[in-house]
Order: sequence, then structure tokens, then C-alpha cells
Amino acid sequence: MISPRAAIAELPSRGYRWWYVDGLSDDGRRGFTAIFLVGSVFSPWLNARAKRGEPVLPVEHLGVHLALYEDERQVGWTMAEYPAERLAADERSLSIGGCHLRFSDDGSLEGELSTRSAPVFFSGLGFGRALRGRFRLAPGVSKPPVVELARAPDGASHHWQVQTPSAAFEVEFDRPGFSFRGRGYHDGNWGHGRLEEAFKRWSWARVSDGDDARILYAVEPRHGEPRGFVVEHDRVRTCEASHGDGVSTGWGLVAPTSFSVGDARARMVRWLDRTPFYARYVAELDGKHGVGEFLDLDRFQRGSVQFLLRWRGQRRV
Repeated sequence: MISPRAAIAELPSRGYRWWYVDGLSDDGRRGFTAIFLVGSVFSPWLNARAKRGEPVLPVEHLGVHLALYEDERQVGWTMAEYPAERLAADERSLSIGGCHLRFSDDGSLEGELSTRSAPVFFSGLGFGRALRGRFRLAPGVSKPPVVELARAPDGASHHWQVQTPSAAFEVEFDRPGFSFRGRGYHDGNWGHGRLEEAFKRWSWARVSDGDDARILYAVEPRHGEPRGFVVEHDRVRTCEASHGDGVSTGWGLVAPTSFSVGDARARMVRWLDRTPFYARYVAELDGKHGVGEFLDLDRFQRGSVQFLLRWRGQRRV
């Protein structure tokens, strides 16, 4: 694994990198998602600067997204943004604000999170309750290769790599009281240009059965034909991809209730998170349950969505 410090150092002006972790309890009732972002691709403030043609360094817009779920209820949720001085990275660790990731030699990943959540329309005012907890993802048994998801006409490439397809996962929060054990997943995305300039939309889902995992990714790039990727063990296959019928999720977003990559089909079981431009859900694939997401970058660019993001996101110092 490339070290966090080296990964950040090699990012160009319009680039980004994020580290993603999720977990689902054994009974499927509780879920966890955390994303650490350098060059926070979903920041309305970064987006406004990019549209004005300003040079934007990724470290000037840092982000931490944290979500805790129980059944169809959000126990805690935040999308916080931090300035460059709140970043620290070395060979084995990454810190943004009060949140930390530690990568061990054995392949395990540990995190400590301390941030705040707030209701819609009050986040931007700095209100909110504390979110404070920790998680651990055990080492995975395989590491698939890097996938190039898209390449824009200007040469900007966008990549994805599964770091831990499936491993034992445990999370415990003091505030709020929230904990579970189950199976977890970890991957990374990085690119050399704006996300919305390379993609229209995508769907992604992962399920696991012990250490075995199956991950699907269906991308619709702005330039080129839709395509999909199937990750199994340490192999990646490129296949045709398609989306099923869409349904309104609220906030104006229409999300597909299923998508297919090759002969594999992931189906939405129940929603975890519904926003104006993405939806997260419990997914079913091959009779097993995991986590899935749908992202609509056409909607992300709309002025009304950018306005709402300023009220849903938080800028912290």
C-alpha cells in the first residue's frame, strides 16, 4: 500500500484521494461508513472555486464523512470539511481534524473518530452533537489490482483499488452509544481531475461470505461507453453493465433499485441514506447482504443541490 504521505504528495492541483471504510453487522441491522478525503470532491466550496477557474490544491479542502445506521434510521451523520493545517500524514497514519486512520504492517486498519453531527440546515452554523468512537478492520486475505475507472479527454485518469474485500469488523462509539461486530470492507479512489468532469453516474455494491467477497462497480463515464467491473478474490473482470428501473428516493433523486455487471445483479434491499445526489443502501447479491451506493454527478452539479450542500456540510477550523 502506498503510504498516506506519499499518496497525498503526488496529487496534482485538481486531484483528489479518498480512503473508504464500511461495516455491516452480522444481523444486517446496523451499518457504519467513514470516508477520509483529501481534495473533498463533494465540497460545495471546492466546487465553487473550481468553476471560477481558481487553482485549488487538494490539501486546502479536507473532508471527513461519517454515518452510523440502525435499520433505516441514521444514528449519526456528518460531512465535515477542514483547512490544510488540520492534516497530518506519515507512512502509516492519516489525520484530518479530530479523526485518525492507522494502517498496520499486518494489513489491519484502525480508526478513531471525533467530530460533530447536526440536523439539516443547522450544520453550517456549527451546531451539533458529538460523534466519538473507534473501529477496527482485520487484515483481508486478498488485494485486487488497481482499476482505471475512466480517463477524460484531457488525460486525467481516475482509479479505484479494493484494499480489503472482506474482513472481521468491530465498531464502538461512546457518543452516541453504538456498537456492533460484523464484516467490513476498505477501498481507495484517486484521480487527477474533477470527478464530475469524468463521470455522469455510477453504482457500486459489495457483499461478503466470510473472507470471500464479490464487488460490483458500474460506471457511466462522460466520454465512452458504460462498463462494469467484477472483483472476486484478487481478480478483476471487465464486463458490460446496466441499471434497472429507478425510483424516487426523495430530494429529487431517482436511483435504480438494481444494477447488473456481466451475469451478476445487485439489488437494493432497504435504504440507509438518501440525499439530493447519492443514495446508500443494504444490497443483496447471490443471496448475501452487503452495502451498495448510487451516485448521480449530473445532479451534484445543479445549483439547487450545491445550495443545499452548504447547509448540510460543515466547515470547521
